[in-house]
Amino acid sequence: MKPTWSFLARTALLLGLGLGLYTCTSSTASTTPTPPPTPTPPPALLVQRVPELAPWDAMLHVCAAQTGVVIDLVEIPWGATPTGDVWLTWGSQDIPHLSAYRLAQWNAVPVVHATLELEEPLDRSHLAAMYRGNLRSWKDLGGPDRSLLPLLPPPGHPVYRYLESLVAPFPWVPDVRWAPSPQHTVQTVQKDPNALGWLPQPWLEGNASASIHPPPLTEDMDMEWPVLAYVLHRETPVMVSFLGCVHRHGERP
Repeated sequence: MKPTWSFLARTALLLGLGLGLYTCTSSTASTTPTPPPTPTPPPALLVQRVPELAPWDAMLHVCAAQTGVVIDLVEIPWGATPTGDVWLTWGSQDIPHLSAYRLAQWNAVPVVHATLELEEPLDRSHLAAMYRGNLRSWKDLGGPDRSLLPLLPPPGHPVYRYLESLVAPFPWVPDVRWAPSPQHTVQTVQKDPNALGWLPQPWLEGNASASIHPPPLTEDMDMEWPVLAYVLHRETPVMVSFLGCVHRHGERP
């Protein structure tokens, strides 16, 4: 039985409608925008530092930007337990199970009020006598007849450990005053003409003024300790890159 013209016409019409619907669907699908991929956040590091390293804060943020790292920079006092990814400290803390990167080398400098002039340079025996309480007047060093005020950093501080080795096994002088931070040292020495404090070299340079200066020192008073970064957890390539940047700029904070 041969198909009639009406049957052929209906078939052609259905085929045409199906083709048009397919074309329309394909066109719509091809013009639907593909959602953009979710950007991967940059690596983040929790960087903890002691107060002595505050002059580095701007440089640490610059190195973070250069290496594609986001850092959360916080200050922790001496003796606190670090919990972050990187711990920046001045002076070796004798922690053999942690990886350490040497970033710089800083001198410790004794500082006094600018009005205090001494004829005799300070040496280790003078320091031991000061912090034992056996040397109590600046007159004994060719200075004015005034009682001296020795400032002592907190336990764990490299200067504290250095002085402790000089004074041991004697106790600290009873009237020693604690200096918990470089800011406190600067403020105390600026106000008190009898005080003897301690600062890392960059702090002395950053606070150079008519009110603070180092007294004369003997050659054996050259105290230099490393600035170290301890990696508390797992080392990563981006962490190594960040610390490499800090090392390259570390000698000039």
